[in-house]
Amino acid sequence: MIDTLPDQEKISATLLYTKKLAVIISELNTDTEKGLTKQEATARLVEYGRNKLPEPKKISPLEIFVKQFANFMIGILLGAVALSIFLKDYKDAILIGIVVLLNAFIGFFQEYKAEKTLASLKDMSRPTAKVKRDGKIVEVITSLLVPGDIVVLEEGDIIPADLRLVETVGLEINEALLTGESVPSSKDATDEIENKVSIGDQLNMAFMGTTIAAGNGIGVVVATGASTQMGKIAQTLAIPYEKPTPLQKNLSTLGKYLIAAAILVSVVIFLLGYFQGRETHELLFTVISLAVAVIPEGLIAVVTVTMAIGVQRMAKRNAIVRSLPAVETLGAVNVICSDKTGTLTEGKMVATDLWVGEKLYTVSGTGVVPEGAIYMDDKPVDEVHDGLKKALITMSLCNDAVLQKDKNGSWEGVGDPTEIALQVLAHKLDIKKELLEKEWKFIEGLPFDSDRKRMSMLYHHESHGVQVLTKGAPEQVFEVCTEIMEEGKLRDFTDQEKRRFEKINSDMAGRGLRILALASRRLASQPKDVEPDTIEKDMTLLGMVGVLDPARPEAREAVAQCKRAGITVMMVTGDQAPTAINVATSLGIYNLGVDKVLTGEEMDEMTEEQLMRLSPFPKIFARVSPENKLMLINALRKMKYVVAMTGDGVNDAAAIKHANVGVAMGREGTDVTKQAADIILADDNFATIVAAVEEGRRIFTNLLKFIRYLLSCNFSNVFAILLATATGIPLPFTPVQILWLNLVTDTPPALALGFDNAEKDTMTNPPRNSKNGFFRKVDVIFILYHGIAMASIMLFVFLVEVYIFRGTLEKARTMAFAMLVMVQLTQAFNAKSTGSTLFRRDLLNNKSLLIAVAFSFGLLLIGMYFPILNGIFQQVALNLFDWLWLIIGVGIFITLAELFKFGRRKIMK
Repeated sequence: MIDTLPDQEKISATLLYTKKLAVIISELNTDTEKGLTKQEATARLVEYGRNKLPEPKKISPLEIFVKQFANFMIGILLGAVALSIFLKDYKDAILIGIVVLLNAFIGFFQEYKAEKTLASLKDMSRPTAKVKRDGKIVEVITSLLVPGDIVVLEEGDIIPADLRLVETVGLEINEALLTGESVPSSKDATDEIENKVSIGDQLNMAFMGTTIAAGNGIGVVVATGASTQMGKIAQTLAIPYEKPTPLQKNLSTLGKYLIAAAILVSVVIFLLGYFQGRETHELLFTVISLAVAVIPEGLIAVVTVTMAIGVQRMAKRNAIVRSLPAVETLGAVNVICSDKTGTLTEGKMVATDLWVGEKLYTVSGTGVVPEGAIYMDDKPVDEVHDGLKKALITMSLCNDAVLQKDKNGSWEGVGDPTEIALQVLAHKLDIKKELLEKEWKFIEGLPFDSDRKRMSMLYHHESHGVQVLTKGAPEQVFEVCTEIMEEGKLRDFTDQEKRRFEKINSDMAGRGLRILALASRRLASQPKDVEPDTIEKDMTLLGMVGVLDPARPEAREAVAQCKRAGITVMMVTGDQAPTAINVATSLGIYNLGVDKVLTGEEMDEMTEEQLMRLSPFPKIFARVSPENKLMLINALRKMKYVVAMTGDGVNDAAAIKHANVGVAMGREGTDVTKQAADIILADDNFATIVAAVEEGRRIFTNLLKFIRYLLSCNFSNVFAILLATATGIPLPFTPVQILWLNLVTDTPPALALGFDNAEKDTMTNPPRNSKNGFFRKVDVIFILYHGIAMASIMLFVFLVEVYIFRGTLEKARTMAFAMLVMVQLTQAFNAKSTGSTLFRRDLLNNKSLLIAVAFSFGLLLIGMYFPILNGIFQQVALNLFDWLWLIIGVGIFITLAELFKFGRRKIMK
């Protein structure tokens, strides 16, 4: 019978790593030898639920589709549809409705495709774990684990729940998912901790989702599912968090201004026309048509298509976009908070330095492929002398890792990342473990533990006898050495020599290297008892080797590109400060003596407001927790920065979700992190983020181009009708012609402007200020100037036809319509750049724009010369003389446009 069930919330709420193991076992009412009974496990499963991470609510296809309509501009257009139906103007209602639905379907298919892609990447949890039940070790599905279960841990296992460790034998766990630290943490079940420490320093704990790199052990489950460290982070992601993008804010503001302008202009024109005695019905329809024309219904469709194009371009550059607006938001990013391990670095340990026999060797090559060379004084080492060979043999045999080729013939390392790096180094000089083991016979080993900080292996060799091969932390290896081998000769390892090697160790560590010392000892015979005190003494120091997680080769240039683009890069890592400083300095993120480093412990003592007041603001955040990362992101956003947060671990997920743009790694990123992200990098490469920023800037620049184009064209329509109404002359357009004009000149050229390539200075200009909206003062002047210019030329042609040539009103309106279409199509090329239109080499480089302009001009001709349509649109066929007049009008407009750009360049100088 089960008397009482342990209170998981009460247990997990305490600092488990500070409590005595016996107390925890008692509270959990379990037995470390026999484990739980099947009956107890079943009862606890009912009480606590399955050991599964909280999953965000899945969005149905219908919800994705409906979400596309949650937009202010879409609301305006739907209102225009309703108004048109009320006034029985079904043509316009259908036209606008098609645009709205097109936008919705484009957005739906893109987001649905991204969700399906993400689902295909979902692969995170280990399905089974070895557990003691009823005194036997059995395999249990991890989701069925409960508090109090005794879990057996082996090398390669993924920890299935949060555990308090009961026994450890050389246990090393890779906790990069939670801490961001690339080096595995050495665990010790007997470690006693009195004060609150970070996750990375909880040596008597093991956490769900982390991986055993070496050793074995036993642990008792203290938390499952949502109560685990990973579960707590996943829960924060389940809280709805809206982060409207700069584009959404700008479009919403623009929409409000446009609706206000449409109402104001409509009222003014209607009142002027009414008091002038114009026909009320025609005037009302003219006002409604003009109001619709003021609001560029093509804008939303163009924005959506342009971003969808950007998504496809980014996919080719290894970025999967889950949210369309995030593409544009990247263009406004002025701070990138990047995880170190696997993003700025390769995420794989590499041996780079070797000190043997008074000589420092440097090693080339990266990753697990044993390609590269060992250099001394910049010269390749061809011959391996005895001292160097002995050091390489020691690092290869005193090593649990294996370097091998997989079924595809590619190199892979199995085991602890640091030990893999040592095997790769030995392979580079043709010292291979599988060949050595044919002559060196393994006897017994002493695994690494956190007290000795050493690892030793006993081997027997026919010529060299019984040998103890040792590697470990330099200070602890120095303590057991009495001799040193230099150039094949032995001499005493004196206190002076020890201090000299401590200085070498300090210098190497100062460069961010993790240092291991190598030593050996020949025994007279095989010992009966293999204990550290008996065999790890009177050893010969062979040398030291330095390993690190190297920076990605392309990351330095990517960081430099960010600097040129006015973007600040900050390193946010769970690693130690010295390691972070070394990598950040090599990449150009951090300047020694100038920039500041802040640790997680220091952040724990701060409030968000205190962090915001720091000056200079830190460039490196080291040894940080998930809470520290979230605090940083929130502080930066409150400081009005547009922030991109990158990472791959569960420890990055909350901060990624709350950043303006969350970026997750596709290869090494966890499922939780990918769910929180807006963009997923398929190649886990920091340089891809920079490429995405460039794409975001290109998109915004093109958005600005076609918005300037659309609004200047729409303003010309409004100004012409307003001026005609105010002066009492006949209206240059009928309501149907206004709508036809809107269709012909608005969407096709505007959409084509979205295909423009990035400008040459895209990544040398600072990020735009997202608070300034779409327009600067010069953009407003551009719209007004060109709108007035186009309207004036059109009205001049109209008035000449009516009052000088004495043509019919229908002919004059046809001339006015054709004139406005032609200058507006010319304006599409003018809007491409703030530089000269006539003298640009890339004027015709956008084939889509050329096709769009030709298409729109074709629509103009069809409406004018097609027998049925010219009757509907009340237009007549023009002769050659009429077209010459129109060409002259286009020439005048180009001259006025060039004068504007010339004046702008003069003023800016």
